Amino acid sequence: MKTYFLAIAALAMSFAACTNEEEEQIFRNGEKGTLESPVAIDFSAGITTRVIGNEWETGDFIGISATDGADANYTNVKYEVAESGPSATFNTANGINSICYKSENAMSFKAYYPYAKDNEMSEGKIKRNTAQTQDKVDFLWATIENKPYSAEPKVNFTFQHKMAQINVKITSGVGDATNGKSVVISGLKHDGGFDTQTGIAAPNTNINAEDWTIGEMNSQDFSYTGLIYPQNALSITLKVGDGNDDLKTTLNLGNIGKFDAGYKYTITATVEDGKINAHITINGNIIEDWKDGSIAPIAFIGDAETAEMLEGEGKAAYDWLVSNSQYKVTYFSINGNDATINLEQYKMIWAHFDKDNSSITSEVNTAIANYYISGGSVLASRDAMYSLIGWGIISDSNKTNWNFGNSTDERKPIDWEGTQGFTITQTNHKLFDNLPADYILIHQREYPCIRKMRGWGENYTADDLENWEKTAGAQRLARDGGKENSITIAEIFKTTGHGCAIIIGDPSFEWYGSTPDNSNINALYTFTTNAINYLINQVTQQQ
Repeated sequence: MKTYFLAIAALAMSFAACTNEEEEQIFRNGEKGTLESPVAIDFSAGITTRVIGNEWETGDFIGISATDGADANYTNVKYEVAESGPSATFNTANGINSICYKSENAMSFKAYYPYAKDNEMSEGKIKRNTAQTQDKVDFLWATIENKPYSAEPKVNFTFQHKMAQINVKITSGVGDATNGKSVVISGLKHDGGFDTQTGIAAPNTNINAEDWTIGEMNSQDFSYTGLIYPQNALSITLKVGDGNDDLKTTLNLGNIGKFDAGYKYTITATVEDGKINAHITINGNIIEDWKDGSIAPIAFIGDAETAEMLEGEGKAAYDWLVSNSQYKVTYFSINGNDATINLEQYKMIWAHFDKDNSSITSEVNTAIANYYISGGSVLASRDAMYSLIGWGIISDSNKTNWNFGNSTDERKPIDWEGTQGFTITQTNHKLFDNLPADYILIHQREYPCIRKMRGWGENYTADDLENWEKTAGAQRLARDGGKENSITIAEIFKTTGHGCAIIIGDPSFEWYGSTPDNSNINALYTFTTNAINYLINQVTQQQ
């Protein structure tokens, strides 16, 4: 097939059950609800946008795996486009059986593009060296978990790009002097693979970066678009010609720090007076649905099944977060049990909910712990403080020991003379940039609240505080106004064994019902933005 890129970060694929007249009646058989005849599934895909062309082509193939956890198990079933066009119907290839519902059990589906035969993969991975070939490397992946059976089941897939895209634009003011010269990018790893079962594309471990020749200069302009594996990188080098030309420049990636899946990065360079000058940007929108790399991808962990089902405290915090144009937010439920979940693409995660979920056993809980151990940054607040032990952020001996307030309490205005706010103990910390020193007012007396403390040291001495900081590998950042040695906000320092965490158990860190009339909400927004950006920078510095 042709070499092209798919740009379908939000491609909807519809599944519809199809039966013939003899197979329409369904009979139950025991708990599994076995069907008298298997119900085949029709696959179709909507409009997609490509760099070359805007239609599906005959000869496009995807691979689909499906299971109901019992009788129906399908691996890497090949489906092809029936007819070219902006939308397409997929049929199984010749001689291959269709994927079917065999019972009324729910089914889970995984799909990827482009299709590869089993003998072309190694343990379910498609191997490619992107410096050697750009053919069939725009890897896409989608999954649907536990889709209930219905008489006419319909399933919508959302495909995501799993590679990073690099665009190079060079303008030469020296004309023929650069004509025919090779253009080379150094500093990237190219030998790797795409796991069709997990959707992870990555370079191989323990390999070196290699030179990548992306083309030759032609007259005064050069442009190129290519794909690489998502990876960490502190800098890359752009060269025109060989060593005798001495036309090269190193681009420090600074706060970018890595190339993320689904994002595009543009290198713009000029050649003038025997020198090359270049910079890398992560804005513009050359390819539809490739995400802007200047917007940090972060994850929000709540306790509702979906973001749309969030209520109260979780909804108020989440709604503010998604309204902030600095971040691209993905929602995960703390109850989620998708075994393929991987949080490594996110710059930080924020867990904020209004009940104790520490006893829940879920894939999301495991993924958060793995993310933190791997160096990820975590912001935990409100009742997420109870989950710190399970995530490996603090030990059981350092768990919160000053807890009051429950979600069932009456929501009422502050019942004492004064306001709610943070009493700061580390005034020079980045969390408190552009905020008042010593005390940050968050809520006025008329704010209707449910005060919750999830902290430490109601009766701590100075020695107790010092011991907690030492054993927790932490620094206290704020305390209760009336308890000198208490801890309500702290930083768990990043080490070689885990990432950085900001943990907030202060009662003032409450969102629901906060308005300009009853709260200093700009201070709440500034503080939270500072915390998120601080954690993002911790990950970038580590890379």
